Amino acid sequence: MSEIKGVKGNKVYFKKFKPLPPEEWVTNLSSKYLLGKAWGRNPYRYIDAKRANELLKKLAEKKDEETELIKAKGTRVVDPIETEITDKEGKRVLRQHLVRERSMKLVSAFKKSLASYDCWVCGFNFEKTYGEIGAEFIEAHHTKPVSALKEEEQVSTKDLVPVCSNCHRMIHSKNPMINWRDLKKRLKKAK
Repeated sequence: MSEIKGVKGNKVYFKKFKPLPPEEWVTNLSSKYLLGKAWGRNPYRYIDAKRANELLKKLAEKKDEETELIKAKGTRVVDPIETEITDKEGKRVLRQHLVRERSMKLVSAFKKSLASYDCWVCGFNFEKTYGEIGAEFIEAHHTKPVSALKEEEQVSTKDLVPVCSNCHRMIHSKNPMINWRDLKKRLKKAK
């Protein structure tokens, strides 16, 4: 019997609970799979001898399955919910590289010319979702990649499309980039 300290999302934290060592971790198990029903969110959990034996048997079966998977893949399976990884971040590093300049004057004129700040791909509107902090917020996507422009090539506001941050990232997730109209079609198909 272990007293529950708290529940956060899909994690349950126990008081006086000694976790298994990493070599005994088993992945992709749920209380429903193991016991036929989900744990209750009561202050205590109880496992009688019968259920404990069922649990041990299922864990052994699952462990055997995972051992075969590990042998096949040549990797170690670790449950991400049970694993906490820490590392150092925030080190200051000087990097130098060439970037292509974007015209803030062009982007500003483009945004001012818009009748609507809805994303042309998914229809998302920052102001409707975030209130006043999202007012007139949208990203300007260049239909011709800036990296493909000749040095100081003329670009018009007609070469820009209003997109939300997520759609913009998806457009540029492939090389060559995905055409915004094709992404819109993909999104409609997915829904």
